Amino acid sequence: MSFGFGVLTALSLLVIPGAIVARVGRLTWPTAVAVGPALTYGVVAVAIVPYGALGVPWNAWTALFALVAVTGVAWCLRIALARIRDVGAEARAAPRGPALVVAAGVLLGAFLIGLAALRGMPNWQSIPSNWDAVWHANTIRFMLDTGQASPTHMGELRNVETHEALYYPSTFHALAAVFSQLTGAAPTTAYTLNSLAASIWLFPVSAATLTWRLLRTRTDEWRTAGAAATAAALSGSFTALPYVEFDTASMPNLAAYGVAVPTMVLVVSALRHRDRIPLAVLALLGVFSVHITGGVVVVLFVAAWWLFDALLHPVRGRLADLVNLLLIAIPTVALLLPQFLGVLQQAEIIVGHAFVTHEGKKRGLIDAVLQHTRHLNDFPIQWVLIILAAIGAIVLLVRRVWWPLAVWLLLVVSIVHSSAPFGGPIGALTGMFSDLFYSDPRRLSAVVTILLTAAVGIGVFTLASAAVAGARRLVGKGSPRAWSAATAAILVAVSVGIGLAYLPRAQFLFGEKYDGVIVDKKDLDAWAYLATLPGARDTLIGNANTDGTAWMYAVADLHPLWTHYDYPVQQGPGYHRFIFWAYADDADTDPRVAEAVKALNIRYVVTSTPVVRGFVMPDGLVSLDRSRSWEKIYDNGEARIYEWRGKTS
Repeated sequence: MSFGFGVLTALSLLVIPGAIVARVGRLTWPTAVAVGPALTYGVVAVAIVPYGALGVPWNAWTALFALVAVTGVAWCLRIALARIRDVGAEARAAPRGPALVVAAGVLLGAFLIGLAALRGMPNWQSIPSNWDAVWHANTIRFMLDTGQASPTHMGELRNVETHEALYYPSTFHALAAVFSQLTGAAPTTAYTLNSLAASIWLFPVSAATLTWRLLRTRTDEWRTAGAAATAAALSGSFTALPYVEFDTASMPNLAAYGVAVPTMVLVVSALRHRDRIPLAVLALLGVFSVHITGGVVVVLFVAAWWLFDALLHPVRGRLADLVNLLLIAIPTVALLLPQFLGVLQQAEIIVGHAFVTHEGKKRGLIDAVLQHTRHLNDFPIQWVLIILAAIGAIVLLVRRVWWPLAVWLLLVVSIVHSSAPFGGPIGALTGMFSDLFYSDPRRLSAVVTILLTAAVGIGVFTLASAAVAGARRLVGKGSPRAWSAATAAILVAVSVGIGLAYLPRAQFLFGEKYDGVIVDKKDLDAWAYLATLPGARDTLIGNANTDGTAWMYAVADLHPLWTHYDYPVQQGPGYHRFIFWAYADDADTDPRVAEAVKALNIRYVVTSTPVVRGFVMPDGLVSLDRSRSWEKIYDNGEARIYEWRGKTS
């Protein structure tokens, strides 16, 4: 499979199913394409939880059944809700001309992000060395093997011994598993291509959608379209999204951020177009099911819009608007209840995350305002974008669009708190909000980027329009179409120029971890040899949770003791797994090891170098060579395989 074909196929699978549902629900083509990914994730989310509970396998056929069922329901609701359509409001949809302008900007932004991916990932089919990629790829393999895709069943993969319940949002992985089935791509390839499709497409669309929403009621369609197209084209220049999120392998978080804005706009539009309420529920369900932080972003944006805009200028009346929002929120909460209950069980783990910089609040404020937090401070500050965003913010202030600025202020305060915690009641309140984002400046800065992208588009368009208007007054002649073309040329030149200026960092972050460090050819050779040994596919393979051996499941369909890099131990490790982790090389003298080997059904152990940065090899696997109970049967200088020779009676 070629790189381009793979990305386009993944993109089609992401957009088309949801767009079909949207069109059946009477959305226009531009809107259907924009909200299509959120609705696709919604269809997947609606299916995988009941499928998992009922034992219905998740695969391409059952996914198609879910799409047909949801489309059928959408058609029935279209008929049932026809009497509450707002035909007059529908007539104010974007005409073809402005829509095509926005589409051109989206395509340019997608091209620039895709170019960074193409240039930065010559080894795109290799095994990435970043933190969470192994878990995502293993999850896709698990779905292909078992048909189980429910987010409430992920403990069956992660907690190998105990199968202790674990909630993990799995909608992104479920769609990637269908892609793998349809194309024959390996789980690792499916993970990479679906991540790239989300990175390339979602953020230009998000930038255009947000900018259109901010300006549409404040200026005419063509100016709104120009600013939205510019924001979309410039979306590929920001470091945080999608590049840092891709680099850290936070793919569900990345995808959820990418569909948050279209979902927010769909929810807001449903106050006037009440027949869209079911679609808004489905999209909101999809965002939360990809990653809860994306759902939090939607709620945050809708709440800010409600407080700073809708209360002052209600759509149908304050009470009617509130009722319509509740009609969206209540069904969504009901459908998400099993997932919310799972998250509550992990609340202490989420709250336990901390990223204190020890550099003080002043430094934290500077970093927050200048987009220079933890993962961004390896690169120079993007002064051009920051200044242009400030100009765009001034335009929003002048036009009395206040809610994005209120959200930006809240996010900046939260970033400062995450870097240098406040004390007292303010710190407690801020902490409650920032904990929704794992108190991670990286995740909070990514939300800021969503706002900055729209502000930059507005700023650049305003400056270009002012420059052309001034030139037109000086020249005093020329047709309006010629001056509009000049404005468009400036916008394209600026967008491409800024995009190319930041292309090196973008391609670096895309390809940095596709370096073959954690898993290379010697590891692959070892796993290929192991797969040929008697019982290797029928037993659990002992391994460390600090090296690259967890990849053996996604790559070779061998079942490792650890399916993630968690260190020193993970949730629900189990007694026997801990004994093996800590004392396997003491098998000659410690009878607990033999008990653990028998209980876990371990016959082989695989170790490898190097380990993840900052980690060390588990104590129990350090000295296997000195144990008579383990015989080394393979060693290629990097990967080693041992077979159990001890007694297990």
